[in-house]
Amino acid sequence: MIKRLRTNVGDFLSSYPILKNFLRMFIDKRYFYHNLQGNFTNHIFREYLKKIELLFYRKRVNLYKNSQYVLLDGKEKLINNGIIENPIKLEAKFADDVKDYLRNKLCHDPEVKNSSYFKISDAKPNIKKAYYMCEDVVQAPHVMEIANNNILLRYVSEYFGALPSIDYIGAWWSFPTDTPSLTQSFHRDIDTLHSMKFFVYLTDVSENTGPHVYIKGSYKSNFNSVKDKMYSDQEIYRFFDREQALNLVGPKGYCFLADTFGLHKGMPPIESPRLVLQVIYSLKQTPFGPKKPFLEYDKLKNTDLNLPTTALVNNNIVRKTF
Repeated sequence: MIKRLRTNVGDFLSSYPILKNFLRMFIDKRYFYHNLQGNFTNHIFREYLKKIELLFYRKRVNLYKNSQYVLLDGKEKLINNGIIENPIKLEAKFADDVKDYLRNKLCHDPEVKNSSYFKISDAKPNIKKAYYMCEDVVQAPHVMEIANNNILLRYVSEYFGALPSIDYIGAWWSFPTDTPSLTQSFHRDIDTLHSMKFFVYLTDVSENTGPHVYIKGSYKSNFNSVKDKMYSDQEIYRFFDREQALNLVGPKGYCFLADTFGLHKGMPPIESPRLVLQVIYSLKQTPFGPKKPFLEYDKLKNTDLNLPTTALVNNNIVRKTF
């Protein structure tokens, strides 16, 4: 009965998106900021808003300015293109270990109405994507260690002008299908003002197994976009040169760091499913990460939370009084 009531309420709210967003903001205050900043999609205006936002994160700005890191060879490429490939080197074994760990964990497809959780071995033919829970992904071998990698944090800090937090860590399968998923069309991620995403392929990805496609330089373009709107290839390539499209293919362990305000999409797999790991970095927490830190401190290996920088980086994930 409760399940049926939830379904009926969900169907009702889906018919009234304004009411749905209002209730979300009332229940979870993170949605208020998320929705507010999402109204501003002009990249020049967003740059001004970013500067204002930094005024509220002086501690993170100062920690970044006072930090001692090595110089980054790919910094200019990241700033020019909005993306950098293989900012750190990951072995295939890392991908295999994470994949094996997740094998028996539950996942779900949010695009399938009333979808229940299932093991990947039990996925039905109508499943397009299968997302694992953050609580499971962060405990996969070496995931938190990679998310705290000094080189990654340096890239993101340089890009933000402040020390970031890990906002969310997830992993999902994409399956061959006749009807592409929503995010398999070009779009911008307008989750928060300061945001970067680190992706790792956990399976080999070729042109036929769902590569990520990124339009280089589009994060600072005048392309008139709307939050949550999807764009066809024709719309994108009327504005951008096809040479700007970067098809990201590579073996398992291949990784890239991107500002996903830049236009991007995931190609639908044709030959076999694709599994990808994603780490999201931000300043202001988005509504997509955990509401409260949940990971026990002793589960975090090879990371010293007594360091002020590390404590702040992990404050959305790790349950500890700093």
